[in-house]
Amino acid sequence: MLPGQADEGLCHKCNGLDFFTIFGPEARCGIIAPIAIRDAIANEHICVFCKFLVTIGRKIIDRPFYVTERNGVDMKFLFERRWKAPVRDALGSIVSGGGSLSVRIWPAPSPFDSAARIEFYLCPMWLDEDKGWHSLSTRFVLENEIDLSLCRRWLMDCEGTHATACREVLHFSSDLPPDFRVVDVQDECIVSPPAGCRYVALSYVWGQIETLCLTQEDLEWFECPGVLDKHALANAKTILDAMSIVSKMGERYLWVDRLCIIQDSPTKAAQLRAMDVIYGAALLTLVAADGPDANAGLRGITPGSRSLPQHTEVINDDLALTVSCPAPTDLRLSAWSSRGWTCQEQLLSRKFLIFSGGQVMWQCGSCFLCEDTEGSNKAGPLTRLEQVEIDVDVPKAINPGAVFFQPTHLFRPKIFTQYASIVRGFTKRHLTYQDDVLPAFQGFGSILERSFNCKFIAGLPEAYLDQALLWLPAVMQKRRTTSAQDCPSWSWAGWIGESRYDDTEDDNRERVVPVIKWHVIERSSILKQANGTGIGLQESNFGLPRTLNTFLWIPLFDLLSGRIHSTPSIHHTTDTGPYLHFWTSCAFFRITLRPSPPDQNNASKNPPLRALINSASGPYAGHVVLNGSGPTELVPGRHEFVVVSEAQLTGYDAVRSMYRASERCEMWNVLLVEWDERGGAERVGAGRVSKRAWSAAGPVVKFVELG
Repeated sequence: MLPGQADEGLCHKCNGLDFFTIFGPEARCGIIAPIAIRDAIANEHICVFCKFLVTIGRKIIDRPFYVTERNGVDMKFLFERRWKAPVRDALGSIVSGGGSLSVRIWPAPSPFDSAARIEFYLCPMWLDEDKGWHSLSTRFVLENEIDLSLCRRWLMDCEGTHATACREVLHFSSDLPPDFRVVDVQDECIVSPPAGCRYVALSYVWGQIETLCLTQEDLEWFECPGVLDKHALANAKTILDAMSIVSKMGERYLWVDRLCIIQDSPTKAAQLRAMDVIYGAALLTLVAADGPDANAGLRGITPGSRSLPQHTEVINDDLALTVSCPAPTDLRLSAWSSRGWTCQEQLLSRKFLIFSGGQVMWQCGSCFLCEDTEGSNKAGPLTRLEQVEIDVDVPKAINPGAVFFQPTHLFRPKIFTQYASIVRGFTKRHLTYQDDVLPAFQGFGSILERSFNCKFIAGLPEAYLDQALLWLPAVMQKRRTTSAQDCPSWSWAGWIGESRYDDTEDDNRERVVPVIKWHVIERSSILKQANGTGIGLQESNFGLPRTLNTFLWIPLFDLLSGRIHSTPSIHHTTDTGPYLHFWTSCAFFRITLRPSPPDQNNASKNPPLRALINSASGPYAGHVVLNGSGPTELVPGRHEFVVVSEAQLTGYDAVRSMYRASERCEMWNVLLVEWDERGGAERVGAGRVSKRAWSAAGPVVKFVELG
């Protein structure tokens, strides 16, 4: 035995570690003493654990330990024990959970490393009586290819043992759309699915490439067995790999838009509207997160297409330690995560097999697993894909005794909070073709329409129109133009760039009171009242009885215009896009640009322009957030502020860009509009103005056609 060496190839210090306790559930295992790196280097020739730490440490920092102290402080391996309750499969075997050991190098070896947390995770594998290695949450991986039998086992475990939430469809669903088809990976052709068909869906980036796709002319040809095998060279590499995955997992049917939707068929629009059903009803969704287009393929499916070394060391007769493999590139930085179409595919799916960086990950409601271990055992930016489950709740509502001018209390329903989150996530993404913005949102729209119990107008819920109009740009946006002219300026869909809604207060009160009677025109010359009443909030759409507010409410500016109960006439010929028509109060103010305050939720280097609204009645009348790069100076007769609702707010703190809540309506919610030569208006910003300053500006009541 060498000097300083203990039994079983460990130094005296490491021999005192109780690895069974460290990696087990026993609560008595407290703080694990750190090991100085200079001591580990001195003992690496006599201690397998010290040698393992030093070897992995050198790989992590990608160089030898030239120094073992920083600024007089000894560099150490710091340990933190992790434990997660195990999850067992149908046979009682533990498939996830258990213990792991976080190892951190501190302080950093050089100033260049200081910004990063230099860390790796050690996971245990035990030798049982049958001389086979087993683990609570660790697996050996194949270095050159993905073991798809593991993916199949993940699916079987989820179906057999996980909570009901993993097995049920999480969203409202109906029958699959007409002409629904799937790829039969066994017969290599396109088929109409049999009753009760289990199918896997594919989510990937199309890119601007020409590959095999389904058309009306080729439909009969695509239905011939073996046709996809004969024309494999014309098929996208990602789709071919997906077919192989489905087959090796023991499934038969795959849904992929390029081959299952007839691209030139009149039924295509109906299928696009049914993305919530298609992805929500799928057995699971394959996510192809790598590459810019459909020919990128899935690394790790073909033998030799990846290299994933797994570093393992046998510590003693019955314990081996393995280092969790490097985490794949952060999915939030992938091309897949940036595309508009994949947003709904992600949020509406129930379970995922995520292929990224030559690795595969499993995500469901109960687990997030990598090939070698739990996702939580990765030392890197590895986060779950966000999913949405639409909840229907009956909101606290308008005071049943509210009439006429008495302010009412409006509380935000949970469904609108979920809608706001979806809008923000969706508008962060990019679309190759701007005409796709509303079709790519329609998967959400189908669910949300049922939840709001109303139709959507250009992406906004008609039943919650007063609040939906108050979206704000989170970045400096650019006006979106589409061939159908169906994206008006008053909708977030009419602008390119991230949009958001203000959060409510702790009591969930909106602080918005309706004063406008809304008329809508879409693709015809016939005006209709929003919600059937013209009120921007329709109580009955949320399962509530209509209150006196519905029957006795009088729109303020219709009354002031002398046009109460009369249908407005269209002042000029409109385009085909949606227009809002309403009587409102209009006023002109000067503005002063000011820097945007930091937004913790948005680290964009392209923040929106903000401006203070100047007033003769006080230092600041309020503020406005501009959608695009201007106007930076307002011109009388061309620009004007228009009221869209009352705000139960008072005062404006120009330093903090904040308002104070009020029980009275002391401010107006306003849009900044620009008039065109025909007398129509377009939104160019949104904000709030105090009523005192508004009255001092000499406002006038006008009929507005907002497009």
